[in-house]
Amino acid sequence: VTLDDVVTGTADKSKDDATPTGVYYLHYKQSPSVLRGKNDDGTKYESKVKYWLPFTTQGHGIHDADWRKDWSKEAYKEGGSHGCINVKPEEMQQVWDNTYQHEPVVIYDD
Repeated sequence: VTLDDVVTGTADKSKDDATPTGVYYLHYKQSPSVLRGKNDDGTKYESKVKYWLPFTTQGHGIHDADWRKDWSKEAYKEGGSHGCINVKPEEMQQVWDNTYQHEPVVIYDD
C-alpha cells in the first residue's frame, strides 16, 4: 500500500519525535488499541485508535488519527506525530486490509 497523505514525526530535531528511517517489519496487527506515551512537556497521553501496526520496539507504528485536522504536506514540520505514521481514518481500513504481520515497512527521507 502506498499512501501520500500521512503525517510523520515532528521535524524539529530538538525533540525526540522523529519517525525513524530505515527498513522495519510489522510486529503484529491490533484492532482496537490504546496508544500510551508522553507529550513533549512530560504529561502522559492515551489515544484510542481503531488500527495499530507497530514496526519498532520503541513504540513507532502506523495508525489512524481521527484527532488530526491538518493533513497537508507540511503538517509534520510543526504539528507532527510523536514518531508514528498517522493515516487518515478513512484510508486506514485499506492499509489494514492489505498488510500482514512481518511485512516490510520502508521509511525514507527525501
